[in-house]
Amino acid sequence: MKGKYLFKILLCLALCLVCLMSVAACGGKGGDEKVHVGGDYLDDLPEDLDFNNEKINIFYWGTDFLNNELTADGSTGDIVDVAIWKKNLSVEERLNVDLNPIMGDVAAEYFMPIARDEIMSGSTDYDMIIGAYFEACKVAQEGAFLDLANAKYIDFERDYWNSDYNDALAINNKMFMVVGDISLSNIKSCATMTFDLERYEATFGDPQELYDLVLLGDGAPGGWTLDVLSEYCRKSYIDLNGNGLADNGDQFGTSLCGTSSTVDLYAYSMGVDWSHRDENNIPVIDLKTEKFYDFFNDFFAFMRENPGVNVYNNDFASEAEGIDTVFDAGILEDLVQRRAEERDFGVIPFPKYYEEDTEYHAVTGPYTFSVPITTPEDRVDMITAVMECMASEGRRLCVPAYYEYALKDKYTRDEMSVKMLDIIHDGATTDFLNVYGECMGSIGTCMRQLIGYDERDFVSWYAAKESMVLTKLNALLKAFDENTSGEFVPQTEETASEEELAEEDIGDNQISTHWEVFGTKYRKSFKYVKPDMSEKFAYLYNDEDEIEVRSPTNKVAGGYYPTAIIQSRGTVPLTNLSFKFQTDEGFSYINPEEGYVGAMSVGWTTQPITGIPEY
Repeated sequence: MKGKYLFKILLCLALCLVCLMSVAACGGKGGDEKVHVGGDYLDDLPEDLDFNNEKINIFYWGTDFLNNELTADGSTGDIVDVAIWKKNLSVEERLNVDLNPIMGDVAAEYFMPIARDEIMSGSTDYDMIIGAYFEACKVAQEGAFLDLANAKYIDFERDYWNSDYNDALAINNKMFMVVGDISLSNIKSCATMTFDLERYEATFGDPQELYDLVLLGDGAPGGWTLDVLSEYCRKSYIDLNGNGLADNGDQFGTSLCGTSSTVDLYAYSMGVDWSHRDENNIPVIDLKTEKFYDFFNDFFAFMRENPGVNVYNNDFASEAEGIDTVFDAGILEDLVQRRAEERDFGVIPFPKYYEEDTEYHAVTGPYTFSVPITTPEDRVDMITAVMECMASEGRRLCVPAYYEYALKDKYTRDEMSVKMLDIIHDGATTDFLNVYGECMGSIGTCMRQLIGYDERDFVSWYAAKESMVLTKLNALLKAFDENTSGEFVPQTEETASEEELAEEDIGDNQISTHWEVFGTKYRKSFKYVKPDMSEKFAYLYNDEDEIEVRSPTNKVAGGYYPTAIIQSRGTVPLTNLSFKFQTDEGFSYINPEEGYVGAMSVGWTTQPITGIPEY
């Protein structure tokens, strides 16, 4: 044991040497405060804080992304692991607490509901909840978290709290979720582009010209814009297999799944406002402005009309196999995952959309930290002191190790990419709709449906959904206005009487309860339907609307991979709608809490299917 402990001490001393040579910035534009990298602490927590070795139970979504940040013991020798271990040890020693991570080893869509149910039952088992922002926002709306805006020991003016993101999270000046250097996901999830150096040189020449173009627009208009990327992609296409078709085996400028989160990285990283705040700091949706219409049309043309951009549907992932690309989109953590690649690549930010923009932007999706509303009052100050200490020590120890050493020294392939990292990292941002879109019928990820399924009439598409979106926005604002710190109100469920249900008026914009039985057919006019898959398609339909089920193409032993996409084809349900799909192998059931909007996954087999909509 002594030998292992000595090993960790030596590793920590090595980390300190790295930190002394490193000055790092964190995602978000918090201010001009410089980072101290020696033994000085960055926070102003009282030196005499002592919480008598109280256990801090941290319930977190069980991903490798988070698990390592809470459980790393430094034994791997990796400098980032050592920094994480040192941070957690420092928090425990400075405040005399015992950090106790508890993993929720379930899918993202299940983790937050589990946490919510625990909290709403009155449980005080957890002191801190860490999870995905797109799920946490729904639980915050339900009143499960404390408002941290005026927490005694948290100083949101410090650089180690991501001010841009926290401003987007705050509604009615209340902060039920917070992000910052309390987690490395603040940096790891920054949107990033890479380009294949060999393919770029073969197609365009010296990559220094691309780097210079990016630098030209750093702090000035012009430079690396969507128009420029579009032209690069257009010129990148090469019919490598010589069959005269744009298909597998060719070189494209870029290739991506049109229904994936990669589309969101583009949509939110080009400096386009999806929303703004009014004079009272209330969110206002900007999807009906001429500027947004122009953006959508240009973005759609880039994705769907540029011969150098290969957009495939998630149901046809095989269309991406064997394709060479010059440019790829992802996040900073992808650089770590690609470290074993033999091919060299350069790093650049996402392009600007507006020529006059003087900054580059990188949407980020860090994990949010929250405190349950059931937390006893006498524990709140202790928990928020721990959060402040985790954030400041994360900035002091972990950010230099990950950003300066791991990313810059180990995972980039050329000197200019290191400069690009600073530009990406300084442009970290988000938008209110990106964070809270899941609370408004998934409007924040609408580009996945529009791009993924070739829906080019955004004006009509949004017009059919605007009433629903605004209704849900008002409900969200009202919920945040009513949810007050320290007041726990157990969740109740109101159900309509049979008489009320019988009298319910089904309007023109609502899916009817009267559905036809559907069979195996498909529309040849739909772009992605392949004739050899006609027997794998099925539809629910009535006189007003049609709901479409798409089968995937990726086969596994015994049949097709069990997932499919349902997409509404024109109307928006105003009541909670669920579906049950019956097969020879049993039932696959899905029950969306907020009603059916956009797309969702359901079970699928190759057996004959009948559908039963239920209310």
